[in-house]
Amino acid sequence: GRRSPDALMGASGAKAGVAGDEVERYRISPLEEVLQAEYSTTVFISVRIEELAKPGFIRVMVYTKFAFEPRWREFGYTDSNDHSLSPVFPRVFSVDFRVEMLKMLRFEVYRIRDQDALTSEDPLGPQKFVGTMTCTVTDVMVARGKGHNSGWLVKNLLQPLPMPGQPEPGRLCVYGEEEHNSKRVLGFVLAAANIKSTDFWKSSADPYCVVNRTVVHEADPEEGIDEDIECIPIYRTEVARRTGRPRFKAMEATASQLVGGKGKDHEIIIEVYDWFRVSTDKYIGESVMTIEEISKAFRESRPLVKPICV
Repeated sequence: GRRSPDALMGASGAKAGVAGDEVERYRISPLEEVLQAEYSTTVFISVRIEELAKPGFIRVMVYTKFAFEPRWREFGYTDSNDHSLSPVFPRVFSVDFRVEMLKMLRFEVYRIRDQDALTSEDPLGPQKFVGTMTCTVTDVMVARGKGHNSGWLVKNLLQPLPMPGQPEPGRLCVYGEEEHNSKRVLGFVLAAANIKSTDFWKSSADPYCVVNRTVVHEADPEEGIDEDIECIPIYRTEVARRTGRPRFKAMEATASQLVGGKGKDHEIIIEVYDWFRVSTDKYIGESVMTIEEISKAFRESRPLVKPICV
């Protein structure tokens, strides 16, 4: 998941009088830079059903994918025990919302006939399929803005092969509410101590930091894929020249930039590099922290001190 230092630094200049393939890189130490702005927000999704044909213990399965993805991923489920024709489900789902990326939601409704099977390898096999509804997160948020049905997106449940004379399965209602803390801006200062030069011929390091949002890609044993953590660079500090005790300029980032709506305990990785004028920058180490740790240190009026690990 780590990008090369050259990619993080961008293009560089060259010495005068040298051209073509023999261009020798000769860089000026760069200033701080936002590497990726994050325009997403977190949306809380609530679900209820209207006018079921038959009451019972109902489970709603939720699946999600981006429009360009071929396969749906199971996102979670919620149960209702009120045995009414219009059950309300207690669980609230948290999803990322970006206007420029179409995220789809699929809801499948089941009437539970065998509760013991819910803990088996095939929990839905013995259950009665009631119907399905598909929409996008954008549909949910637009419905909230229009105000019809008190802001709920209401759509009929569909069945792939309805039986003649079979009653309508009901309507599924979805409500979205933006999580306002995802727009909260955090400001902090990065500093370090005991940073050593990574080159024998350079007496002092020229350190800089790269702040990364992390994305955890879950393992898929069927595809032979192991769990992987991807680092997405969102901010790079300026280079602190010739010092082992750098203190960088104050930076600001939204909670969405730092964790992408994953919650205050989601890990942020800060990488430390040694800058070189005419060669590739060298990786020094990295430190892992969370928004909760940063906020707690602020509330307690103390610095958050974390080790730099290789």
